[in-house]
Amino acid sequence: MGFYPGQSVGSYRIVELLGQGAMATVYKAKHSLLDRFGALKVMHQFLVNDPHFIESFEREAQIIAKLDHPNIVPVYDYAEHDGNRYLVMKFIEGISLQTVLEDGPLELNDIREVIAKIASALDFANVQGVLHRDIKPSNIMIDRRAIPYLADFGLAQAIEEDDEGDTTTGRIIGTPAYISPEQATKGAVIDNRADLYSLGVILYQLIVGRIPFRGQSVAEIIQKHKTEQPPVPSSLNPEVPRALDKMLLKSLAKNPDDRYDNGRDFVEAFETALRAASIDSLNAFERHSIKFSLAKVRPKQAVIPRGSTLKPEKTGVTPIANAEKTTPTHGSKPSLPKKPVGGAAITPLKKRGFNVDLALIVGFFVVVAVLLIIVFAVVIGQQNAARPALPTVMPTLAVLPLEVTPGA
Repeated sequence: MGFYPGQSVGSYRIVELLGQGAMATVYKAKHSLLDRFGALKVMHQFLVNDPHFIESFEREAQIIAKLDHPNIVPVYDYAEHDGNRYLVMKFIEGISLQTVLEDGPLELNDIREVIAKIASALDFANVQGVLHRDIKPSNIMIDRRAIPYLADFGLAQAIEEDDEGDTTTGRIIGTPAYISPEQATKGAVIDNRADLYSLGVILYQLIVGRIPFRGQSVAEIIQKHKTEQPPVPSSLNPEVPRALDKMLLKSLAKNPDDRYDNGRDFVEAFETALRAASIDSLNAFERHSIKFSLAKVRPKQAVIPRGSTLKPEKTGVTPIANAEKTTPTHGSKPSLPKKPVGGAAITPLKKRGFNVDLALIVGFFVVVAVLLIIVFAVVIGQQNAARPALPTVMPTLAVLPLEVTPGA
């Protein structure tokens, strides 16, 4: 059984449901003494006796707890309530980068800010021995001050002490559109450059206006990440300066050794390419700012991003333990049947209300049309009744002269 609004859980009182994912449900909760809100993430009941998921959930709490960085969502608490394990993270009021992109392409200055902050967060996590392994727009939160945060370390992995990195065990871990080739290759060594590859996909998307690899299936997209070269950015979007082509393609190199070694080098190469192109904006007329998206009125959203859950038996993709589409108040919009980046989207009640309003409008016009037809028929009838009757024309008989035959 999950929690409910008004329930006390440890030092927190549940305020409302924010979203659900494959492994957990997320609630907005308020600390009874500190007078602050948190995002309370509780493991689903059917997983509480599964040692694998319990270990994964605890690892997530331990990993986030040691990541004290201004652009990483911090964890406040981890505990158990009536057999339900939960962790509490900082509640971030805002939207996800995925939601921002649904409004259209971003202005260059905002792109530079987001990329610089998230790259710094990844470098910090790497120094602490942590790989995120699921970098994507719905896992980047933007708060009301337009500050970006890296969130959802549900798939995070501690780097082995022997510094050889993590090796995949046959499961594909990550999101297909942003996954690195090594994450999709059995037995490949995974290190921080896998996260930088995913960040490169995001930068490519922000600059060009689309992700580098598309496909009709998960398997097709993953295969392209492993074997195909991405389209040259300027060939897809002429406004992209040629100086930026080389930097973006290097960030998406198949071999990790051909990529940037860390986030600092990644950002420096990006800025160098912009200076070489002598540009400070990208078609500003068609791009919008993050502040525009933040100010936009939206349906109620969730607080933690919810990623699409792919069935392992069909796709080989590990379900993502988060809560995201439509995108959220902690960041991303929970996912609706897509699209949507990735929160608790428009509720069925609101959708039914829209249908009712439409039916009323249509019904109104039908009634008006029927009344007009009735009125028209009555008027025509009255006009016919008032018209004088035509005189009856009696048929006349022709009188023919009688012809008398002499001698008859």
